[in-house]
Amino acid sequence: MNTVGCVDLPTVEECRGAATVIEDDCLRECVMAQCAGAKVNCGEDVSQRCRAKSQQRSKAVGGFVVMGEQTCRLPRNEINWCQRPMPRPCRAKAMAHELAHSCGWMHGDGMNVPADTGTLKCD
Repeated sequence: MNTVGCVDLPTVEECRGAATVIEDDCLRECVMAQCAGAKVNCGEDVSQRCRAKSQQRSKAVGGFVVMGEQTCRLPRNEINWCQRPMPRPCRAKAMAHELAHSCGWMHGDGMNVPADTGTLKCD
């Protein structure tokens, strides 16, 4: 991952492991590629937006992607990561979730993306 100001990210391998459960081939392959290639922003401007989004939604936000015309064949190569404290396996699932957004996936689209509803449940 190409990171800007980030700490405690999942490894590429952890991210890809969390993405293996995605049922749609195109989406899974996109997320797997994004695990190694996406730019991950975690600077102060992202932290401020994370706090605002969390307050607005009344729940902690793990990250966000600026939505546009991205698809699994033409992903947005950048995500914003909120750096919430969470166990390593949860971070990997959260990263796979955000990268799925970068590939055009939306909440409720299913396909076994972690946290399809927008709420990540981790053990």
